[in-house]
Amino acid sequence: MNTQVVIVGLDAATFSLINQYIGEGLLPNIQKMISEGSSGLLLSTPNMHSASSWTSIITGKNPGKHGIYVFSDRTFATNKQAIFTGADRKCDSMFRILTNAGYRVGMMNIPMTYPAENAPGSFMISGLDAPVFDEKAFSSPSLRAEVLAKYPDYSPTPTNLAKHMEVQDLDGAIDLWLKLSYMHTEVAKDLIKRYSPDVFMIVYTATDWVQHYFWKYIEPRHPEYDAKEAVLYRDTIKRFYSVMDEIIGQLREIVGNQANTIIVSDHGMGPNTQGSFHVVDWLMGTGFMAMQAEEAFASVASAPSKTQEKAQELKNSVQQVVKNFLPSSVRSTIKNMIGEKAAPIANKDRFYSRVIWEQTRAYSEPGRNIININLKGRNKFGIVEPADYNKTCDEVIAKIKEWLDPDTGLPVVKEVKKRSEMYKGPYIEFASDMYVHWNSDVILQKATPEIIRKKKFWWNGTHRPQGIIICDGPKIEPNTTLEGACVYDIVPTVLNLVGVSAPVDLDGQILADAVIGMASNKPSNIKIGSDNDNNNSSGFTETSTDLSDDEESNVAEKLRSLGYL
Repeated sequence: MNTQVVIVGLDAATFSLINQYIGEGLLPNIQKMISEGSSGLLLSTPNMHSASSWTSIITGKNPGKHGIYVFSDRTFATNKQAIFTGADRKCDSMFRILTNAGYRVGMMNIPMTYPAENAPGSFMISGLDAPVFDEKAFSSPSLRAEVLAKYPDYSPTPTNLAKHMEVQDLDGAIDLWLKLSYMHTEVAKDLIKRYSPDVFMIVYTATDWVQHYFWKYIEPRHPEYDAKEAVLYRDTIKRFYSVMDEIIGQLREIVGNQANTIIVSDHGMGPNTQGSFHVVDWLMGTGFMAMQAEEAFASVASAPSKTQEKAQELKNSVQQVVKNFLPSSVRSTIKNMIGEKAAPIANKDRFYSRVIWEQTRAYSEPGRNIININLKGRNKFGIVEPADYNKTCDEVIAKIKEWLDPDTGLPVVKEVKKRSEMYKGPYIEFASDMYVHWNSDVILQKATPEIIRKKKFWWNGTHRPQGIIICDGPKIEPNTTLEGACVYDIVPTVLNLVGVSAPVDLDGQILADAVIGMASNKPSNIKIGSDNDNNNSSGFTETSTDLSDDEESNVAEKLRSLGYL
């Protein structure tokens, strides 16, 4: 094997659990890497989202430069739900930088890499943003037939996962994830042997899923903690970490001792504070947001006029023609005209249709950590004057800091950051206006809102800003603790390890303390924000991948099964 660098992504992995499990005598491969190499906390992107963070990990740039913030979002100009893929990325990835320099690269299952990038002697298999697992999800295109011939059940995430979750078949869902993780590893080993890539990267999203849904079994403070259920599932997360440790051992064995191995996570994880579930109630209670009551909205919706009934009949007829007789490229356009939507998106539409926009200055949605301003000239129904943008943001921030947990008296919110403080670059205006960082010392004991419960399954663990980085290999400093590492630093560090000069516009720096022979005085990381950022401009264009109706439905269902939609 000639592989120089192997990057293993463990989505949402956190030292708070790794250190505990190592203390229990588990995770021998990870423990060996920590003791013999360099390791430390890895700061995520400011919004701690998998879509933005994995994209930053493979580009070395902040989201303001690469343009990816989330998997799916409400566009300001249209007030419609958009789904994003790797096609929406605005800059080169590490794959392109390395292959242009003549290196062979292999990448597998990295979120936001659809369509797969192609280069002679290299390969890529797209991650969970692939709407369909077609030839565009593989490079070269012939790789699809080869992989599926040997591994016919291969997919980025488990098939039919949502069906298991809806009926609370947790054991079935666990089995799906573990089998798929092992399958990904077997495919990886086959492809490494075949291609001998100079740099190989794979991401395992199973660790993210299991912590999102099983954290309550290790957190007695959580309002949904059940002691009897905890006996059954309290070791589930530990089991997944143990499997990942085994997989890391297998991958290191296949590439040999000459390879430098880097384990990274896109963010950390911890108990869900429940604040995001109640942010809409807070906005309404403080007068920033107004909504029709669900009951009132339902009664209006359930009593259509004769004209509405005729219009619905016509719409249904058109939908059948569109589905049965038109190609996907045409269906993609017509679906937006007639309102044919995937179920998760339709539910989002229903929520936003209840918003009384003429009385709403700031808004969010249950389960999200963002707050947006209903800005005139940018938002479809905007009422806040551009001159009042910053003042309104400041008003929201000052007021939300007064939100206290009724049980402990502690602030529910740690801090709120404006996007100008978090990002820089030409695509800053794709970002939400404000990001809420919840107080991790507080777990609200209020009942989960009905709008969340209707989803049938929801997160009880949620993202934290500090992920992990663990490095080991012939070029890695031994027994070193890394300070100040950030997701933007992975690309420049990998480029340095293989001898490629980093592009000058990267936001990260080489992790000098980790690399043998590098100076230990690492320059400062990116300075986020600028006085010149025009945060209330309406002159930008929001874009998303042009997906067919079937493709949009596939991605939406996949995101729903993972809890992201």
